[in-house]
Amino acid sequence: MQIVAKERTTKKQAKEITNVVMQAAKLLKNPESKPMDFFNYCIFGMIFAIVAGIVFAVLIAVGRGTVLTYIALFVMALLLVTAIIVYRTVCRFRNTLLNKDRNVLIVIDEEGIDYDDHEKLKMKTPWTGISFIREFDECLYFFPTDITGLVICVNRKETEGVAECLKELGISTRMIRKK
Repeated sequence: MQIVAKERTTKKQAKEITNVVMQAAKLLKNPESKPMDFFNYCIFGMIFAIVAGIVFAVLIAVGRGTVLTYIALFVMALLLVTAIIVYRTVCRFRNTLLNKDRNVLIVIDEEGIDYDDHEKLKMKTPWTGISFIREFDECLYFFPTDITGLVICVNRKETEGVAECLKELGISTRMIRKK
């Protein structure tokens, strides 16, 4: 089976792909788990760090600050910087997905999955390197057996074709359908 992806990634797809890729380790440990919205998580971390930082700064300003207050203020500043860096990284990844014209060829056969983006990456993953396949709202994902592998995603409209292909080829890789 050949899947050719030439359409641009939609905003919904880019957000879902970003959330899934950023939490691939969690999904590998528990394939049934639902990935959280990583963008909201980062924003919550920034808001928490700002509010807590203001509280600690006020305590220091009114003369009630102790050594622990200074340490807590420093920790909140580190949390804020970390949340901003993670958020910018996630946004950069999402924007790369949105702004890049895709020209990807994915071939599924009895040996595994061939992935070719015609630019940088061309690889073959054997079926022993695929842990499970999972369908989400926007895309279908092929998860590697370990975190060092690449999570391959295709448009969700390919789900039935992939399921039929796997059945025809006798591939027993677990496929988790959207509920």
